[in-house]
Amino acid sequence: MSMNFFTNRQKIVGLTIAFLCYLSVGCGPIYDTKYSFTLPETPQGKMCVSGCERTKFLCERDENRKQENCERQAKRVCEGRRDCYGSPDCLVDYSQCESRYRRCYQDCGGTVESRKVCVMGCR
Repeated sequence: MSMNFFTNRQKIVGLTIAFLCYLSVGCGPIYDTKYSFTLPETPQGKMCVSGCERTKFLCERDENRKQENCERQAKRVCEGRRDCYGSPDCLVDYSQCESRYRRCYQDCGGTVESRKVCVMGCR
């Protein structure tokens, strides 16, 4: 069984950055790493992977909460001002969650394969 775990927001942000870089002078090809997951064969391994998925979900939920708190704080700072510039960057970073998930998945007996894929400026 193969699964890919990338949010639409991550794809949009990555492609936007890649496109802007592509438009600039001297920017070479841009690569992304794609992962394929193969479930462990044992029932225990499959149950273990379920625990990894739950841990990943909780990690992503925590990241979402950090983003919401950041946005709330930025809104509070801007209240009462006529113009509000320079609000903080409140983007979510799931990279730590994904890295832990891949490690956990492998520790459960599953296989994680990575491959580099050219996403912009490919020739």
